[in-house]
Amino acid sequence: MAIDFEIPAEAKAIRATVRQWVHDECIPAEKTLLAGEDYKTVLGKLRGKARAQGLWCPFIPKEFGGMGFAKQLAEYGLVVFTGQQGFFC
Repeated sequence: MAIDFEIPAEAKAIRATVRQWVHDECIPAEKTLLAGEDYKTVLGKLRGKARAQGLWCPFIPKEFGGMGFAKQLAEYGLVVFTGQQGFFC
């Protein structure tokens, strides 16, 4: 019996979305933090943007405002790993 290591299409799409979000939002936010902007303000903005784009709390069920990956550990791992490409995110 062969093991299927193919990443599901939905997980690939979410990974691409998270990767783009890190590039577009987190990396520029790091520069503002390093320039001295208040971290609570910067993180508050990032959290709001993440929520608005449906990228908030991948491990929380959808009915409670998260992405609903609690039962799909492989997809959850991809989202978390991809999201950690920024230094502060």
